[in-house]
Amino acid sequence: MTNLRSEIEKIASCAADKIISKKDIDTVATPTTEAVVFDLTDALARGDTDNAAQALTDLLALREEPVKLNSLICSQMRGLYLASLAAQSGKTPAMLAEMMNYKSEYPARRLMESAKLRDANDWLEAVKLSAEADIEMKRTGVNRQAILTALVMRLGTVRA
Repeated sequence: MTNLRSEIEKIASCAADKIISKKDIDTVATPTTEAVVFDLTDALARGDTDNAAQALTDLLALREEPVKLNSLICSQMRGLYLASLAAQSGKTPAMLAEMMNYKSEYPARRLMESAKLRDANDWLEAVKLSAEADIEMKRTGVNRQAILTALVMRLGTVRA
């Protein structure tokens, strides 16, 4: 809660007496790693490798460990796969939120919206690719950043 309070105060102080816009927030607020990973996977769902690459560059500039980032990406890919299956079986975002133990329906709704952009088999393939990258990063120890970058570019075009 402390981080949220300080971010709100920082945004409010920069906005002065005007209405705060999304641009104000984007300019001043410090995004969380999880939020940037969500933006990255959202871009991948749309096939927007340019924005996904920019999000990855931002994450790496924050000195985030590639293994951790891949874990978060893989988690999102699993969520997209589950959301795709849930949508196919007529589940609602509220039902998905309950299945995934989310505190609100919002992330489930976002996952279901993004999941529609690809076939469930595409999301399953994305999970497999992320898992393979994880094994490669941990087994070889070779340039983890390069492995992660190659994975992100591959995920932007994956079709099972």
